[in-house]
This record gives sequence, structure tokens and C-alpha cells, in this order.
Amino acid sequence: MKKFLVLVPLFLALTGCDYLDLNGEVEAQKQIKNANAVGAGCKQAGKSIEECYQSNPKAIKSAVFDGWKTMDEYMRENNMQVQSVKEEEEIVEPTKNSVDTASKTSETVPSENKANVSEVKPPDAKSKH
Repeated sequence: MKKFLVLVPLFLALTGCDYLDLNGEVEAQKQIKNANAVGAGCKQAGKSIEECYQSNPKAIKSAVFDGWKTMDEYMRENNMQVQSVKEEEEIVEPTKNSVDTASKTSETVPSENKANVSEVKPPDAKSKH
């Protein structure tokens, strides 16, 4: 009976060893699922598999291809079109000339289109409805 009381907690403790992930299997499964999602996203965005590999060099290539191929089959079965993606636009810092040009264009607006500031009255803060 004493052996039974010792062995039961030991067996219960050993059943929880999968949660410790001593072999790194859970992390590997996460990387594979992530690479699958990357491949599917690339196909939906209309990127070729080569572009997908280049933009995601750390992803597992076989899983990226599997996700890309799966999404390709899904899109063909459901007659889905490729989603258009805008390329990253260059961020242009404003220069002195661009600021001067912007102020000049606002000055050239005809006076009929400009609101007369003296006619606009602020709401009365003291009056309550």
C-alpha cells in the first residue's frame, strides 16, 4: 500500500512533462504554423513564392510553400481574386520650398471662398439650453 501511495504521485507528476517542452517541440510547431500563415498571406497578397521567401528569410521554407500552396488551392476553389497591396511609399520630409509652395497656394484661393472671420461668432459659453 505504501508503494502505491508513492507511485501514484510519481505517475501524476510524469504526465505533466509534456507541458515543460523539454525537446522544444512546441516552439517548432509555432514556427511551422507561423510560416504557414506567412505563405498564405503572401499568396493572398499576390506575391510569388520567391518574393515570399525573400521577404521572410527566417521562416521555414517548406512550411511557407505549404501555406502558399494551400491558399492557392483555396482561392481557386472559391474564385477569389488576389488582394491588391500598396507598396510602401517613400516618406518625404517637407522642405522649406514645399512649405512655401503650400502657403502660396492657400493665398491664391479667391476671396469669395474664404470665410469672413469677423462674421463667425463663437458660441455663448454662459447660456445653457
